[in-house]
Amino acid sequence: MAITEFGVSVTNSAEDTDRVAVNHTLGAGNGNRIVVISIMMRDGTQDPDVSALTYGGVAATEAIDINNLGDNAYAGVWYVLETDLPGDGVNEALLISTVPSTNTLLIWVTSIQDANQASPEDTGSQERSAASATFDLTTSDGSYQQDAAYSDVHLTALTWGVDQVEQLDLNLDNSRWGVSNKEQPSGGTDTWVVNGGNDEWAYAGASFAGIPDVVVGGAPIFF
Repeated sequence: MAITEFGVSVTNSAEDTDRVAVNHTLGAGNGNRIVVISIMMRDGTQDPDVSALTYGGVAATEAIDINNLGDNAYAGVWYVLETDLPGDGVNEALLISTVPSTNTLLIWVTSIQDANQASPEDTGSQERSAASATFDLTTSDGSYQQDAAYSDVHLTALTWGVDQVEQLDLNLDNSRWGVSNKEQPSGGTDTWVVNGGNDEWAYAGASFAGIPDVVVGGAPIFF
């Protein structure tokens, strides 16, 4: 079975604090669920990092993160597997920064189902000063990918690579903050791209494998 996103994704941001929280409703789904969380932070004077990231009181696991040291910015993707998920219903996702009064924090939460209960099959990231940021992911059939993007140029809307579905593009704190994702029917080498203003970027993403319907001759088959 290929991974599918289900339920309602949620987001929230906060400024001049060390934390941001959002309530996410976790549905029963079809089983083998993963909650996937994209986070971004910017301070401007210090390099923020994650002090804690929890979902329903359960610690999330880091898939990938990247710091842009030139702009004191952070982008990362985190997750919680089925065995660690709290009960169905409303759960608080809470991000706490290592910087006591971080300029801006943003969190975006979604849930996927029919996912292989393991760490991501691949991750990628890039920190650079340019008009875009990019990385490659090696993906399998029936997989799911999600990213987190920070740009220092706030007036230029974000655009994305082939088949990436925009979930978020916000102008906050004179910066640009975005998330895209993709349900991948056919695997391979996948180039992820975000375009925007010509300045500092922090960009990270992860791919989660699905559960094959059958395995024939050692090859997973998805219907």
